[in-house]
Amino acid sequence: MNNTVLQIRVDEELKNNANMVLEDIGLDLSTAIRMFLNKTVTLNGLPFEINNRIKKASKKEQAVDKEYLNTFMGVEKSIYNKQSIDEYLSESRNDRSF
Repeated sequence: MNNTVLQIRVDEELKNNANMVLEDIGLDLSTAIRMFLNKTVTLNGLPFEINNRIKKASKKEQAVDKEYLNTFMGVEKSIYNKQSIDEYLSESRNDRSF
């Protein structure tokens, strides 16, 4: 089997971080990419799940996500209004209906 060169562009920090992780498990980047490509061919698809969490999230998960978002937005607003985070969280806990 003839070898070919594969060139890809990635963020330098991503490459460096990936190299550190791979070194910890005894692999180099080229070997890991070959493993990924072989597994993709074997599975006839990506070797991991791709999904859109927002569309697949249950109603309960969406409600939790919305609550977190509202909390963070409220904290930002309280900081803008110079309300202490402790005061905001105390009020927020009292306002919750569940």
